[in-house]
Amino acid sequence: KKPEHLEALARFKDERTKPLMIEALDYTEDDFDRATIAAGVLGEMKATDAVEPLMRAADKPLPVKSRANTARLAAIRALVKIGDKRAVPTLTKILTTSADEQDFLLNQKAALGLAELRDPSSVPALLQGLFMTGRQTNIFQECRLALVRIGQPSVDPLIQLLAGRNPQVEEMARRLEFDKVTPGIVPYKAAVVLGDLRDKKAVAPLIARLS
Repeated sequence: KKPEHLEALARFKDERTKPLMIEALDYTEDDFDRATIAAGVLGEMKATDAVEPLMRAADKPLPVKSRANTARLAAIRALVKIGDKRAVPTLTKILTTSADEQDFLLNQKAALGLAELRDPSSVPALLQGLFMTGRQTNIFQECRLALVRIGQPSVDPLIQLLAGRNPQVEEMARRLEFDKVTPGIVPYKAAVVLGDLRDKKAVAPLIARLS
């Protein structure tokens, strides 16, 4: 039950340690060091049988400033290393959670994880992520990277975003008064990523917006 014991076992990278590592993922706000170590080991092992417990560990609700968020971050990193698409819904949920409810570093790492997994189902969440802020920073570049890596499936949703036809982002823009703070930010960011993608079907919508 001590972290140093798991650290010692981790060096062997032995499949027989997996049940113990998976058990250690069940952590609390006061006892999370074992979970952090275990998540790292399971990620290195690419343990697909640990995906569900790692998803629960990554999605565990914690106070914004809790030190136990290190366990959540470790679980996210492990899921990305394993590369199982089952993790996509968990990462999109983390990505779109407000910075008022969780450490914003989790949003950033979730976006980078989605950039690695490159699943088209994450595009709607990534479009919202383009406009999310927290801790006096944003995750625009991380979400931009993910959308570009996903490629062609991102194009049509970005054209809809450019035209002001994304309900989630439009609601966010009204609620947070984008037009008062940063007028034109929605079409601007949509145009930037469409430029990255270089898909010719975006030319006419971009010209129409420019006009």
